[in-house]
Amino acid sequence: MAASIVAAIDRSPAALQAARLLADYRGDRAALSVVLVNVQPAGTRDADLRRDGAAELDPARELLAAAGLAVETRVHLGEPSTRVIEEAAQRKAAAIVAGTRGRGVLGGFALGSVSLP
Repeated sequence: MAASIVAAIDRSPAALQAARLLADYRGDRAALSVVLVNVQPAGTRDADLRRDGAAELDPARELLAAAGLAVETRVHLGEPSTRVIEEAAQRKAAAIVAGTRGRGVLGGFALGSVSLP
């Protein structure tokens, strides 16, 4: 059974860098399953938000697929940190991968970050 890794992905360069790190995985690629998760704010245009979220996942999905990793994508609506953790718990993920934007602890706390729930 493949170990599941959940990666929080948005349009940020930091998220794509996190995907690059996963693509460089040196172990048995067949033993790893990557789930790319994008979370959009819930709103009245949920279908549009889901489409936008899927488009945000495309660069990371293409990168990981080209690296030979099994990739699945999921778009959720709601609070990013909560939804990513829920996805990881549901899948019994071995790890959660999320890029940081380099704001530091205080800046991330003040401005918000998926890696700081």
